[in-house]
Amino acid sequence: MSDLVLVDRIYEAAVLPEFWPEVLQDVTRHTEAAFASLVTFDGTVLRWTGTPEAIQLIDAYKAVEAVAPNIRIPKVMERKYAGFLTDQEILSASDIDTSPRR
Repeated sequence: MSDLVLVDRIYEAAVLPEFWPEVLQDVTRHTEAAFASLVTFDGTVLRWTGTPEAIQLIDAYKAVEAVAPNIRIPKVMERKYAGFLTDQEILSASDIDTSPRR
């Protein structure tokens, strides 16, 4: 899939959110990533979708959130960036070394 086709599909999913899981699967193929997720937070409600692998990890996280909070969410919120980010862009090397692998 070309970059332009993928970008078009991302814009399409922005209008038709039910397309996000499939588009995120395309992103993983295009970038050779293990999985992808899209998380939104309006200050009150946290919503997410993703590839099946990402949903499995998010569901597992929800089960233990009170015990070990995920540091990624506040780090992403601090960035106030409306785009795609990797762990390396939001976490320090120390954060990555000490954060639970989820």
